[in-house]
Amino acid sequence: MRPKPETVAGLIRDAAGTNRHAAFGVKERGAWRLVPWTEVDRRTREVGNGLLALGVGRGDRVALLSETRLEWTLCDYAILCIGAVTVPVYPTASTRDVAHILRDAGVTAVFCENAAQAAKVREAAGELAALRHVVVIDDPDRGPAGEREGGAG
Repeated sequence: MRPKPETVAGLIRDAAGTNRHAAFGVKERGAWRLVPWTEVDRRTREVGNGLLALGVGRGDRVALLSETRLEWTLCDYAILCIGAVTVPVYPTASTRDVAHILRDAGVTAVFCENAAQAAKVREAAGELAALRHVVVIDDPDRGPAGEREGGAG
C-alpha cells in the first residue's frame, strides 16, 4: 500500500500521478473546460517557483485579493506548497480595509485579480512597510493569469 501524502504539495503531486478525473471545471468563453490534475500540479509549481524567485518563502504572508476563480485556488496552493501563509482579502473590501488587513498581517506579496484591485494596494502602498510585490492576475497589457507586474511602489 502506498503511503498517503502528508502535505498539500504531496496531495497535488499524488493526484496528478494517479487521478484521471478532472480537478476542476472552469467556464471559459461560455463553455466548460475540465482542468486535469496534471495542469493543477504544473501551474501550482510555476506560481510557487515564481514566488520563491521573488524571495517569498516559508512563513511569509501572501495576500489574495480576488474573486473566487481557478487562479485564486492555484495561487493558494502555491503559497501553501512553499510554506508561506495565505491572507485572503474580500474583493469588495475598501482601500482602507485592504490597507489595514495587509499592514496588520505583514503581507510581503499580494495577488490582485485585476488593475482595479491593484489600485487599492498601490493607493495604500506607503502604509505597507512589508509589501514588496504586487502581482496582477488579469493584466490586459501583459495577458491573463499571473504575469508579474513588478514591485509594490
